[in-house]
Amino acid sequence: IVASTPTRGVDVAAKAPLLDALGEEARNPNAALVICSDGLDDVMEMDRIVVLVRGDVFCELTPPYDRERLIAATEGIDAHDANGGRPSEGGHD
Repeated sequence: IVASTPTRGVDVAAKAPLLDALGEEARNPNAALVICSDGLDDVMEMDRIVVLVRGDVFCELTPPYDRERLIAATEGIDAHDANGGRPSEGGHD
């Protein structure tokens, strides 16, 4: 399954069941699930988040998620890096 912004335009009441159904499919060992979303709340429900920056894997995160770290990662900043939070040169985690 490839779902691109699966909750865009979906009624609020239908959002949770839709994400639950996608999550169930992702647990199937023969299935792949890719979600491209601009909604931070949606991705915080996933089992794993892979952040891409300029087309490269920047980091992979697993629950429990640190919201600030996720936001920083989407901007190419490693919030756990000792360089003062400046943009990183490569992938981390």
